[in-house]
Amino acid sequence: MVHSNQNGIQLGYYWSILFMMAMPFSILGGWVFYVWRVVRQRQPIGKTDSHLPLQGRPLADG
Repeated sequence: MVHSNQNGIQLGYYWSILFMMAMPFSILGGWVFYVWRVVRQRQPIGKTDSHLPLQGRPLADG
C-alpha cells in the first residue's frame, strides 16, 4: 500500500501521538503491577487479616 507524502506525514503524526499518550499509562501500569506482585508474594499464606497492620499493637508508647 503506497501513501502520498502528505498522507504519510499525517499517519506519522497519528502514530506518534498515539504512542506518546499510551506510554505513560504503560509505564505506570507496569510499575503498579510489579509492586502489587512483590507485596503479594511477601504476604504470609493463609493469613486472612494481614491487611490490619495495627491489630494487637499499642498505638503509642508510654
